[in-house]
Amino acid sequence: MRYLLICLISISIVQNGSYAMESTPIHGVVAAESGQFLGWPANCGIWSWDNGREVLVGFVSGPWTSRQGHNIGKPYRNRLARTRDGGKTWVVESPQGYYQPGDTWKPMPPSGIDWSHPDTIIRVICDGYHAGGGPASGMVQLSNDRGRSWLGPLVLPEITDPQTGKSLALQLSARTELHRQPDGTIRLLGSAKENRLLARERCFSATWTDSGRRLTDFRWITPATVSERTIMPASTWDTSGKGLAVVRVRPEVGGSSRLDAYAISPQTQQWKSVGTIADTGPNGGNPAALLTTRAGRIVCVYGNRSDGSLRLRWRQSWDADWQPEMILRKDFARDAQGEMDLGYPRMVENAAGELVIVYYWADRDHPQGMIAVTRWKP
Repeated sequence: MRYLLICLISISIVQNGSYAMESTPIHGVVAAESGQFLGWPANCGIWSWDNGREVLVGFVSGPWTSRQGHNIGKPYRNRLARTRDGGKTWVVESPQGYYQPGDTWKPMPPSGIDWSHPDTIIRVICDGYHAGGGPASGMVQLSNDRGRSWLGPLVLPEITDPQTGKSLALQLSARTELHRQPDGTIRLLGSAKENRLLARERCFSATWTDSGRRLTDFRWITPATVSERTIMPASTWDTSGKGLAVVRVRPEVGGSSRLDAYAISPQTQQWKSVGTIADTGPNGGNPAALLTTRAGRIVCVYGNRSDGSLRLRWRQSWDADWQPEMILRKDFARDAQGEMDLGYPRMVENAAGELVIVYYWADRDHPQGMIAVTRWKP
């Protein structure tokens, strides 16, 4: 997957302490269907080609049902939407072989899988969320034609202890992220729970190699704790192997959720905490979308469930300070229960240098919700 973004940002201070943008974000609709709830692009992935002219994004749908929590009933369906004009217009697709809940899975073949073609994309599927499924170790699907048809699902190899070589018996969960490396391996980030009493989900990184047959170089990103869950990492990397991950932190009891940042370098090869990016509100908050633009800036986008907003922070370079929050959108329409069910963004940079941010949202014109897109060129 490629996650890229933005140019210079002009900002002006507003009274609430956030920053307002002089350029106007353009909001649009990726998908909206009467009687259907659509959500969670972060769980499903985004891919781009041709410098961001063509983009494919996943989401989940189900019958709209007014209820506490998520307004979705069964059956859940995994869906895709595609744009060929950099995010201006979208078409919903139902490709052959794309995983649906209840589909059977197969073991990884002895020969592994071939992900060398530039049109090849991979999606990791985990249990424990809407339209997920499979064994605890997770599953993978592969498309060699830009998502028009899919192979699998195949069972992911189990993650082993780097010292002992024994299985860690981890249970994976969304959001997973894949970064193809120049040496042909894939860097995989995700969250998982250890098989022990009082274990909480933690974020990790690993290298997927040997044509998909092994996961090596396993490292925990976040520390073990019984008071918080750390899940759904988003990451960006430079050519030297330096990495930055932003993880979703949810307290087990009370408190507001947040996004914390962790960094790794080729010299240390260990993840370390580098501060908090944002408060994301109650009820679990929101995961981030993160990428480095062609201009070299690092951009982080996320939803805030306290006030129903889509927000952004950026920094000029790897070593620069984060700039204050900017509000991209703040017209969310609460449901009958007063819920702020929104966000879960994915993001790419298109050929025009715009951020193309895809997330789920509800507004006055779409009270049952939609998959929305925001394009913004500073």
